[in-house]
Amino acid sequence: MKTTIRVSDVLHTGAITGRHSGRVIRESVVAALTSSPIVAVDFAGVELLTQSAADEFIGRLVRQHADIVARVSFSNCARDVAGMLQWAAEHANSAFQTEGDMVAA
Repeated sequence: MKTTIRVSDVLHTGAITGRHSGRVIRESVVAALTSSPIVAVDFAGVELLTQSAADEFIGRLVRQHADIVARVSFSNCARDVAGMLQWAAEHANSAFQTEGDMVAA
């Protein structure tokens, strides 16, 4: 049985900004995965997802719960939202050094 989380219903907005919003989505997904094998995250009506919100949601999900990421799917993503989700997932495990110019992925 699949559980669907509609982001605009959880956050009551079409603009997902800031780490707090990303945390709310992430925590909703993690909680749903305790009772459902698959969670679909529906971004219908969401037109904006900031870098900080995406990192807090998908970036931390990848870093802290890599074992469950394959059980999460996304739907109805606007192009910019999909791009930001992908960017955050791809950069989730980047290690940034403060000295020198090197950025390791």
